Amino acid sequence: CIIVEREGRTSPPSALVFLAHGIDVLGDDLYGMAHRLALDGLRLVLPEAPHESTMEREPEQKLEVASKIDEESAEQYGEWRRPFRCWWSRHAKVQNALPAAVGEFLSCIAAAFEQCKSDGYQPKIVLGGFSQGAAVALAAAARAQKELSVQPPGLLLIAPPAFSTSIADSASLAGVKVLVAYGDSDEVAPASGGEPMMKALSSCGAQVEPLLLYAGEHEVTVEVVDATKTFFGLTCF
Repeated sequence: CIIVEREGRTSPPSALVFLAHGIDVLGDDLYGMAHRLALDGLRLVLPEAPHESTMEREPEQKLEVASKIDEESAEQYGEWRRPFRCWWSRHAKVQNALPAAVGEFLSCIAAAFEQCKSDGYQPKIVLGGFSQGAAVALAAAARAQKELSVQPPGLLLIAPPAFSTSIADSASLAGVKVLVAYGDSDEVAPASGGEPMMKALSSCGAQVEPLLLYAGEHEVTVEVVDATKTFFGLTCF
């Protein structure tokens, strides 16, 4: 996983924020977002999804060079060859694959949380995710109290897939503040899913912030980052 926090930190973090990336992306896909969210007192943790995606990054190309590849070029080529990641395959049935994916996410949370406790402090745990990762974060929040003995005070769901409403329907998120965001031009996770998601979350006891409908497609925009930063400021301290 990748850890991001403000440079020059002199005191333990008040909160650990775990962000789960989407499907068919590199494991560091949310690094740019996390870097901008590194408020003083936060430690952002970006776990890499456990499975390699079956989607190729781009068609295989034969490299034709006139001279030997130098060390820097070789490193860049190695970076290009890194596979995409996913929490489960597009071909898997969600109801079968989700529990194991959430278990992987919770294991990362538990390890980081236990390390903090062994170091003498106990931060808040805030969860979030984008697309497939939003479903993982939601299901993890529902299981956190039972499996980690901790209830996240905040939950961020960016472009959660439609099936996520069924997760919320069976969850208990009493008192958890939730920010839900959808792109107004998103064809992967259409904004029409916002109202059903908000109702499902409210029904399971969550304190739902007004729906964030942002200008964009299936992506994390500056508008989302700014709203998330404000949300974390309210839930993490």
